[in-house]
Amino acid sequence: MIYEGIYEEQQNLKEDSLAIIEAQVLVLLNFVKRFFNAQVNQEKAADEFRKADINLLSRFQTLLETSFYETNQLHKKTHTTSYYANLLAIHPNHLNAVVKSITGYTAKQHINNHILRLAKSKLQQTQLSIKEIAYSLYFESPNNFSSFFKKLTNETPNSFRKKSII
Repeated sequence: MIYEGIYEEQQNLKEDSLAIIEAQVLVLLNFVKRFFNAQVNQEKAADEFRKADINLLSRFQTLLETSFYETNQLHKKTHTTSYYANLLAIHPNHLNAVVKSITGYTAKQHINNHILRLAKSKLQQTQLSIKEIAYSLYFESPNNFSSFFKKLTNETPNSFRKKSII
């Protein structure tokens, strides 16, 4: 509409055509400015959301790291995404979405990988029994721990320990 007005005025030049064209160009520049400011605000908002998501991921990772400390035995549900989502006061689906968008892995995969790292470390570096390791990692039974370990590594905790010693 503005372009057409400028074009029409250019085609039928009159004494005041230059002033009209200048006014229309000024209107056009103001629309461009409005659009640019809207884009900058959207980029700024997206940047703020990204920072908030990274902050949430960092808080999740800190909770994950500290939830298996021996001094933190208040809750035994440390294997669930819901446990961490509740501590962060967010919905589990939101936690999963944020973690996956940044890392490419779900929150549950991060939890399982952390538990697996702790299990491998305890199997290699301690003389604790499989039962003791299972309970220290908040499994309900040693069988649950063995199933979890085998599912992720394709070997039993005992065979992993024996292989690691050699």
